[in-house]
Amino acid sequence: AAQTVATRTRLCRSEESSEWPQLARQLLGVLQLRADVAAGAGLSSPVLRQICIALSRLFVRLCDAWPDALDASLKQLSSGQDLGPLIELLEALAEEPFSRRLLVDGSQRSRFLLALRDKGPAMLSSIGEAARRRPSAATLRCAACWLRAQSCYEEWLPMIGFG
Repeated sequence: AAQTVATRTRLCRSEESSEWPQLARQLLGVLQLRADVAAGAGLSSPVLRQICIALSRLFVRLCDAWPDALDASLKQLSSGQDLGPLIELLEALAEEPFSRRLLVDGSQRSRFLLALRDKGPAMLSSIGEAARRRPSAATLRCAACWLRAQSCYEEWLPMIGFG
């Protein structure tokens, strides 16, 4: 089911846009439930990954309708006992918006990428806080993804008319 949701968010049509905010909030609620319980309880790693991919794709699509989605999500997930959902979402956010497989209007993608680039310090701060609270290989992978994402801005933004 999680993979179906992730695929559907990659291919969503604009006619379905009224469903996106509710779906994003539901997915965020699932992540919050996972974050509030002991590490490893509830969702398997592949399911967690697919939910985070779907949510990051929805954030791209909702950049105008829900501009504080990233801040609200970081705040909500960083307060949980288990930081796995936060780290997984941060990793997906570092990768998915740059994916050529994400079928989204170029101007919408560019607005999201500009907003994401501006939030880079907050994202890296969240990763640093997670590493301080509970060091793990997943946290290091996430940090590496964000470092790689910095070069992606250089590739994408000039291509879509921003520099």
